[in-house]
Amino acid sequence: MQPFAQDNSDRDCHMTEVMTQSSRCLCAWAAFVAASLLPAALGPAMCANAQAGETKGSLRIEVDGIRKPVGVMRASIWASEQSFLHSSPLASVSARVTAGRMTLQFDNLKDDVYGVAIYQDENENGRLDTGFMGIPKEPYGFSNGAQIRFGPPSFKDVSFLFHGGGTITIQLTH
Repeated sequence: MQPFAQDNSDRDCHMTEVMTQSSRCLCAWAAFVAASLLPAALGPAMCANAQAGETKGSLRIEVDGIRKPVGVMRASIWASEQSFLHSSPLASVSARVTAGRMTLQFDNLKDDVYGVAIYQDENENGRLDTGFMGIPKEPYGFSNGAQIRFGPPSFKDVSFLFHGGGTITIQLTH
């Protein structure tokens, strides 16, 4: 009598699909981390003058959920799905972290659709530290309260219409 032979083809296909999803998630997080490094590498002068052309107003970002007043809060803004978390942001700002709540501001923005990503660089190494599978170790957040699910949110999830000025609130995720 021959031992029972189990057909694993369905399980193997499912595992391949899961591994492919994991690889895509890891690549998306790697892009987010790389995009986070660009503002630190470019320096404040480049980031402050990143917006060219017609100017309209300022966007204030109120950051909630700060547990520890350490490090630097870094925020970046994008104006297209093609560039969101994949290439240089339109502009970046940063400020020393204060307790509980703080405000960052992007100036000279034209009327457009934007998405914002922030993180608290607790150890001030200029990048978002991640752990297993690229999951952030430092507090982070996105406009519209978008959450991560198998990777960072899409531009559609974080985008909002900016017209003349305004304020958004981003709650940090720990």
